[in-house]
Amino acid sequence: MNKNAIRELLVPILQDAGIFYLRDTVAESDFVAGVWDIELTELEIDSLSAMELCIGLEVEWGLTVLPEDLNRLSTLGQLVDRVEKYCEQTV
Repeated sequence: MNKNAIRELLVPILQDAGIFYLRDTVAESDFVAGVWDIELTELEIDSLSAMELCIGLEVEWGLTVLPEDLNRLSTLGQLVDRVEKYCEQTV
């Protein structure tokens, strides 16, 4: 699975977690295309949203990420990299 596909699947997971930063269609298309990365601090993720994001990652890809693991990441791009690496290892 390539990064653009991961980014595309990540957008609804973020929205389901109550993280609506990418509601702007330009921001969403730039993120999915990989031309714009987003600092996690910009998303203002609270503890409930973090937990829901982690659940979404596990449901979609089987990847277990703890909420405290999200704190170690700086950008959504780093999260995409982690998902990509996981997908490569499980194929």
